[in-house]
Amino acid sequence: MGQASVTPARTAPLDRCVADLVAGKDRWARLPIAEKAGYLEAVRRRTLGVMDDWLAGARDIAGVPAGSHWSGPEWGAGPWFLLLAVVALQDTLAALERGRPPTPADVWTRPDGRTVARVFPASGLDRLMSTSAEVWMQPGVTVASLPETMATPYRQASPEEGEVAAVLGAGNLTVAGLSDVLHQLYLEGRVAVLKTSPVQAPLDDVVAHILAPLVEDGYVRVTAGGGEVGAYLVDHPGVDAVHLTGGRATHDAIVFGIGAEGARRKAANRPRLTKPVTSELGGVGPVIVVPGPWTRRDVTTQAEKIVSMALYNAGHTCISAQVLVLPAGWPTSQVLLDEIEHQMRRLPPRDVFYPGSGDRHRQLVERHPSAIELHRDLQVPWTLVWGLDAGAEDEVCFTEELFGPFLTATTLPAYSPASYLQAAVDFVDTRLAGTLAACVLIHPVTARRVAPELDRSVERLRYGTVGVNEWPGVASFFPACPWGGAPGAPLNDIQSGRGFVHNTLMFARPHKTVARNSFHPMSRAWRHRQWQTLPHPLYSVTHPYGDETGRRYTRLAAEPSWRHVPGILAASARGR
Repeated sequence: MGQASVTPARTAPLDRCVADLVAGKDRWARLPIAEKAGYLEAVRRRTLGVMDDWLAGARDIAGVPAGSHWSGPEWGAGPWFLLLAVVALQDTLAALERGRPPTPADVWTRPDGRTVARVFPASGLDRLMSTSAEVWMQPGVTVASLPETMATPYRQASPEEGEVAAVLGAGNLTVAGLSDVLHQLYLEGRVAVLKTSPVQAPLDDVVAHILAPLVEDGYVRVTAGGGEVGAYLVDHPGVDAVHLTGGRATHDAIVFGIGAEGARRKAANRPRLTKPVTSELGGVGPVIVVPGPWTRRDVTTQAEKIVSMALYNAGHTCISAQVLVLPAGWPTSQVLLDEIEHQMRRLPPRDVFYPGSGDRHRQLVERHPSAIELHRDLQVPWTLVWGLDAGAEDEVCFTEELFGPFLTATTLPAYSPASYLQAAVDFVDTRLAGTLAACVLIHPVTARRVAPELDRSVERLRYGTVGVNEWPGVASFFPACPWGGAPGAPLNDIQSGRGFVHNTLMFARPHKTVARNSFHPMSRAWRHRQWQTLPHPLYSVTHPYGDETGRRYTRLAAEPSWRHVPGILAASARGR
């Protein structure tokens, strides 16, 4: 990555951005906690003030009209997401101001000795979401030592020097760049320059408004531009660290360079950029379907989850479901695939908005002429590819993130649920690109029968987040959950990236997040002694919650209070 592609007229303002941050970095490092918390309150208030403008801009980018079937879910990937993080950071800073580390809801030791912290639900209000989330720590962290490994940047008596981070914002969601800036400020102690993506340019004014107090005082800078601007910033001598959300190719170009020299450097694991680089790079998202006593209603419920995992944000999410792993010979496998296709055909069509989706679609159908294309009048039809050969070494659906409205399926032998689970975990760990998030769908009767094998499977899955009967993407919405690829990837085989973001309880040594939910919907969960308060998943695209529900949930995120709950329940029941 070189600086020559940025014109002299463009370099001057970028240099000023970095110089301003260099001047403010030590001041931020020494700023009292109470003053840092004051900026969070300003961000909270300003986000509430522009949340309708944010939604309007997000809909324009995605091509979703106000009031359409797809309109309501935009709240979840926008202001609701950010406000949850802001309020969680406020709570953490309040605890630190009182002289103690933030406190998880519960902490215990697993039979294998691993320390686990439950981070969600942490309050009665959280239980409205029906999801639970726990964070497994790296080996060596004990229940007694866990507090010592939390909020470590705030343990310095008087930090003398700060740092400058360059944050390369995501193209699919504006909120990712905003939350990454907060992560750099509050968890890493760095001031930051945010380069927004051209895809999200209609929301640049919203971003500037939300971050204005931090910009005015010299702790944040925001700049627009393409890859050449990002390249200039990451190489800038005033920038100490880099964080990016994107693809593996972008990461490798930044770290090793491009062309033949970049390839040689990558092969030798000899980076040209020696600054710390953290990243969230997505991957191939697997859904492991475990055989069991599924009823026809169970099939419908799980198909709804899978369709929502695949089509949320038109499939332009790093944790979209991409590969279904199904048990061969189980009659319900084909029934499930038929139901997925049926639900997708019934949905109102929406088109893609992320660049390159058309090319990825063409490559997919060229490789798989039998692909099922739905809504063919769209610019990019929704595409299903069933019957992938699990043994194919060059299967693009296994090696590349498709990042669009595409869903595929393969099968593995299923001599028993326990042996199938072991084979499925081996397959996704070794054959699928990426280590960000994996999902396991399992009937509660089966889960009880193979409880030890299920627990070992969750432990063995080499992913940063594992969902059990839950879309792992939900954990990315909960700010206390560390979000990132499985630890340990070398730079020249980066998989889904390095480091964790979000993580508002400030765990220094997290290993993975595990999110869980009931297998059954609300109408039947109670009969099976499963907690469930929502008629459909909050991320559902087959039965989406509307604008009113999204707006009410957003206000609840900003102002946690039971007074918001009756309105949320009423709006959810009406589907508005």
